Amino acid sequence: MAQILQAKSLSIEAHLRQGMSAAKVAAIVGVSDTMVKRHRRKLEIPAFEGKGRPAQINATLARRIVCAFKNEEFLTTMEAAGQLCSKGFTVQPPAIRTLLKTSSFTCEQEQPLKVKSNPPFWRLKKAVTKKTKNASPPVCTGVHIMVWKCFSSKGHGKIVKIVQNMDSPKYVAVLQQDLLKTLEEQNLSKSEIEFLHNNAKSHTAANTKKWLKKEGIEVINFLPYLSYLDLIENLWAYSKNKLYKYKKAVKSMRELRAL
Repeated sequence: MAQILQAKSLSIEAHLRQGMSAAKVAAIVGVSDTMVKRHRRKLEIPAFEGKGRPAQINATLARRIVCAFKNEEFLTTMEAAGQLCSKGFTVQPPAIRTLLKTSSFTCEQEQPLKVKSNPPFWRLKKAVTKKTKNASPPVCTGVHIMVWKCFSSKGHGKIVKIVQNMDSPKYVAVLQQDLLKTLEEQNLSKSEIEFLHNNAKSHTAANTKKWLKKEGIEVINFLPYLSYLDLIENLWAYSKNKLYKYKKAVKSMRELRAL
């Protein structure tokens, strides 16, 4: 009997130190509220402030908790409370649950639901995840531009800024001015090259095909479903790597061409 009482006493102390109310501890351990309150006074453990509600989480800690759950550093409120308390913060699982509910999180549980060893975990709602977690934030300090560039076995060719949406007449004009000039600078003839571009509308238009045929430029059939053979993206990677290694933002086409 003494061992049973000692075990209950230790259990009461453990639950009280987690910040649980006397009524909740009594229900878990299977004793009366009076006995729990007596143990609390004896151990000098402070009672819950207010009507059983945990203390509110300040804004700084709230942002830290939400960020940790977004990055899946925490999955359950008990885990979060335990780690935060070990670092000196005073926070309880009910307060974390309230914070997560108001921060677009949803409580889920692994199957089977009746297994108590699988505690409920928290995740961002799917709609919020798609909008905020996986989407790139807008950059207000810069602008996006569209450029056209050509490559050959002899290196990089001309790079041209596209002011508006590319259509067939504009594309043919770019080919006339910049593709042919690149061939001239790299000492390549139109008959010895094989030209590859993707299946954009401006590329597959009848006007574009007519010009390429007239100039005697052989065009390789582009297969979009063979991604590992996408030579265009592989060639663009060289320019992208140079751009990423550049220490500051490019401010002009002249600076971009100099890379």
